[in-house]
Amino acid sequence: MIYLLEKYCDMHEHYVVDAVYEVNGDVDAEYTKFMLAKAEEYGCVVNPHWLNLMNYADHHPNLSAAEYKEKERFWNKMLKMYTKQVYIEKFMRGQKLEFKTIYG
Repeated sequence: MIYLLEKYCDMHEHYVVDAVYEVNGDVDAEYTKFMLAKAEEYGCVVNPHWLNLMNYADHHPNLSAAEYKEKERFWNKMLKMYTKQVYIEKFMRGQKLEFKTIYG
C-alpha cells in the first residue's frame, strides 16, 4: 500500500506531501497499537483514537498535579519522537519512494 505523509506549509498555507512510502500492512492500526503499548509501558492512560494523554481527574487520580504535568510533558515528547514517519521507517521498514510536488 502507498502512504502519503503530509505537513502544513506556512508559505502556501495548506498541507503538502512530505513523504511517500510503500508499506506492507495497515500503518494507522499498527501505529496506534504501538503507541498504546508505549503508553502502557510508561503508565500513561491515553485516548485510543487521538493518542493524547487523558485528563488528570478521571484517569490519573493517583498522581499529584505536578506529577501529571510532568507526565503530560513526557508523553508529548513521546508523540514527537515516535511520529508515523519514524514508525514507518524504523519499525515497518517502509520503502521511501521518490516524488515531486507540482503546483498549478
